[in-house]
Amino acid sequence: MDKVKIKIVLSGLFSDGHQNKEMDLDMVNNMTYVIKKIDQIVARRKGGKIPYVLLVNGINYSLMEKKNNIRLENGDVLTVVPIVSGG
Repeated sequence: MDKVKIKIVLSGLFSDGHQNKEMDLDMVNNMTYVIKKIDQIVARRKGGKIPYVLLVNGINYSLMEKKNNIRLENGDVLTVVPIVSGG
């Protein structure tokens, strides 16, 4: 599989208390793999799985057509936004 250099931007509580709010990473060009890596990063920072919205170049990943066939390009930005809840 080919690799791409992407930027992952962590926002909200995922960036709290961390200097690295942005990461440039070489990743396998496969969205399933990339999402698993993002899940690992979030779990390490917050001690478990926390739901989030993933934006690919500013577009909500869950709303993209053919999201399983998305091909990332060098320089793409993936922003991880926590889903805020409360009561």
